[in-house]
Amino acid sequence: MRILIKFFLLFLILFNILPAQTMKWDGELRVRSELDNRDFNNSTPPNYFTLLRARLGAEISPIENLKFYFQVQDSRIFGEERDARNNFNTVSNTKNLDLHQAYIQVDKFLVDGLTLKVGRQRLTYANERFVGGVGWNNIGRVFDGGLIRYEVDKHKLDVFLMNTAETNVVPSAAIPTEVKFVRDEGQLFSGFNFSTKYFSDHLWEIFTYHQLDKRVTVPGYNDLSRFTSGLYGKGKLSNQLSYETDVAYQYGWRQGKDISAYMFGLTLSYSFERSILSSLSISLERFSGTKTSETKYKTFELPYPTGHKFFGYMDYFINIPLHTDGKGIQDIFARLDFKLSDNVKANIIAHNFNLSEYLDGENKVGQELDIVLNWKYNSYLNFEIGGGLFLPGKFMQKKFNSYDVSQWGYFTTMLMF
Repeated sequence: MRILIKFFLLFLILFNILPAQTMKWDGELRVRSELDNRDFNNSTPPNYFTLLRARLGAEISPIENLKFYFQVQDSRIFGEERDARNNFNTVSNTKNLDLHQAYIQVDKFLVDGLTLKVGRQRLTYANERFVGGVGWNNIGRVFDGGLIRYEVDKHKLDVFLMNTAETNVVPSAAIPTEVKFVRDEGQLFSGFNFSTKYFSDHLWEIFTYHQLDKRVTVPGYNDLSRFTSGLYGKGKLSNQLSYETDVAYQYGWRQGKDISAYMFGLTLSYSFERSILSSLSISLERFSGTKTSETKYKTFELPYPTGHKFFGYMDYFINIPLHTDGKGIQDIFARLDFKLSDNVKANIIAHNFNLSEYLDGENKVGQELDIVLNWKYNSYLNFEIGGGLFLPGKFMQKKFNSYDVSQWGYFTTMLMF
């Protein structure tokens, strides 16, 4: 990692020497402390920990229409430093610094409106339900690959190919034992996303994503070849009434089984004028699940979502197939947004969860209540405090073998420029 730091410093020195360059800096420092008592057992004390994430990025344009973006990141937990003897030590260094993003972007590539982007980069589309950067996570998600974007007027089309798992290794020398053929058992993520703002006050996106896992568990089949095709839209129905919706269908195969799964979500929001209560939203979301006797795989699995934004802030359902035993999930929830002042906002969200398919004659998952208060101290500094309660239904009681109301809370300090 010292090589990475030296390269970054050398790059900055060269930038100051070379003429006709433009440069933009960006950075982030986030400190988040959490109280975690999500085991549904109030006889045990909660866990406490503090997360730290630091990012520093630079965008350099040596000439017009050519950009290079470079971002380093350190992600850690307070007090985790250990020395060579594995003892906690305040003068040790675990060297968490990593290359988070590094890509080349060529605008007006060959023709006007066409952009080429190659390297390590973030992908975010629509509301990040299907593909997102997972900003809540202390590391965040990035992809290695390439993207071509064509943008004209109010329309934009992205086509991308990302390598999400590589099993082949670079040979050390061109000798038979090093360069002989080895079957690639890696993973690829590809697709397209078309968005349009043709209609005033409305955004619509159409997409198809493909996930390929070339491992072979069932002879004759890759472990996964799954397509996710769908539609996302949001906009205003009137001055005060707005909507957000997404619907998707999955097909292909998973370990030899045909896939036939679906999801849909709909949110209606009403905004209030000259009121502390700024908006009220009602939502319904449903992900299909697989019945015990089903021969097809009907559990809807999100490709690369920003999971914390959906299905409750307590994160019981980040991995829908795993966390719902493959039975899918249905969520009906209401959200209240408050504007307490120009710089202080709050929201309250109440969820009611059920499995989409019954498991042992039961589908009751539970109810969650989330409360968040955000204070924008100035244009760079932000404070946020939040927490949640979860009342478990039969499914969660059996899964955790506990029955109490669980609690969780956090306090975040965020500096961005």
